[in-house]
Amino acid sequence: MFGRETNMKKALIITGIVLASLAFVFGLFAVVNQIGEKQMNKYIDTFSAVELDDPILPTFENGEYSFTTDREFKVMQLTDVHIGGSAVSATDDKKAFNAIAAMVHAEKPDLVVLTGDIILGKYQHFDAIQFAQFMETIGVYWAFTFGNHEAREEKGRFKELLMKCQTTFPHCLARQGREDLFGYCNYYINILKSENEILKTLFMFDSGRDILDEYRAEQNVPPEIGCYDYLKKSQMNWYETSLENLKKQYGDVKSFMYMHIPLPEYVHAFKEDENGNLTRGLVRSGYADVLVKNADGIDWRQGCHDIIIENITGFTEDDSVALTALDWLLERMLAVKGLTSDIYNVEIRNISTSAFCSNV
Repeated sequence: MFGRETNMKKALIITGIVLASLAFVFGLFAVVNQIGEKQMNKYIDTFSAVELDDPILPTFENGEYSFTTDREFKVMQLTDVHIGGSAVSATDDKKAFNAIAAMVHAEKPDLVVLTGDIILGKYQHFDAIQFAQFMETIGVYWAFTFGNHEAREEKGRFKELLMKCQTTFPHCLARQGREDLFGYCNYYINILKSENEILKTLFMFDSGRDILDEYRAEQNVPPEIGCYDYLKKSQMNWYETSLENLKKQYGDVKSFMYMHIPLPEYVHAFKEDENGNLTRGLVRSGYADVLVKNADGIDWRQGCHDIIIENITGFTEDDSVALTALDWLLERMLAVKGLTSDIYNVEIRNISTSAFCSNV
């Protein structure tokens, strides 16, 4: 009996020591982080605001931000800044802040778009405020989308507060977006040339975190698409509807899309066949059908030969120059029976274009 009591006392003492040690370590870590946060705030205050020669101020009307300018509008896109927000990550965080400040001062963009994974820390709301204070200090307008590291939930109080922690700052143009859409951060910013002419529309999307089983069942997600999340049909419908409404108001509208996780089509754009050779393996999830409606600049079919393609400039919604006479799945679907698929004696030179998918 006496031996049992002694062993019990020893166990309690050991447990108490372990708990006390853990409490001390966590307490010390919290104190160090708090000190580090105050030091980082002082460090952020050392940055200076960028001086723009011709600053363009945004306007807010009908729930959307717009810039109006008759000169070139410069957008800087950044992603995966990965602010850790702790004493352990302080050195890397300073490097990230230094890099952003250096690029903004060098390029003097009219707008900075951050496409997710801005912060990684456990206490993301504090880190979000700190990052917003940094952007406010360098004095540039900015917008953001959520990445997989910030997206702990589709919708909810955590994510809503994370939005508010940043959107309350004057230079932040991000918005929560419609309640009926997947996630938050589904919105757009218009770049206008005049009241009746539009240059570009910048669409922002919440691309989620990981594919949940409920999404696979509800939206028939192909088994080839794994792990990371994707844009939902409600978001693509919103994109199409918004674009059509803008076209009714302004005519032709060119749009850019900003998101953290690439479309599934890009993940499977190239894959190895059973022999280890690269071959197209495009997964048709429906998004490319919305974004690109067969808008190639020049499209070669079977039997093209003795051709010179040269001196082309401009923008296309799909490929600038597309080869659709090769023996891949898509080309076999388009093949004309009895005609050869060979393309030969073709020269391409001096092509200077931009395209949604690729160039040549």
